[in-house]
Amino acid sequence: MEPLGYKAFLVGVDREACAFYKEALDEILPPEYSEIVYTGNNNDQPHLKKWHLDPKREKQIRKNFTKVGEWPKIAECQRSILCVSPYCNDLHRNL
Repeated sequence: MEPLGYKAFLVGVDREACAFYKEALDEILPPEYSEIVYTGNNNDQPHLKKWHLDPKREKQIRKNFTKVGEWPKIAECQRSILCVSPYCNDLHRNL
């Protein structure tokens, strides 16, 4: 991805998969490199709740992801939600 400015989607099958991917990425990359964007539930287990975002933060992540040079470089989302890229509608049609 670096230095060309490319970004990546990591689409998990469910929220738990997204959380595991995020934790694995954080072991090899700086934590700010990736963000999870998914809809949390009140009855989520603690390892899922720690990735819940407030609406303002989620909006900022979505906005930043579309900009070259801004963090995050990797956006992780659940297969069944609207992702953060203008190309996501095409992505969802193909899943």
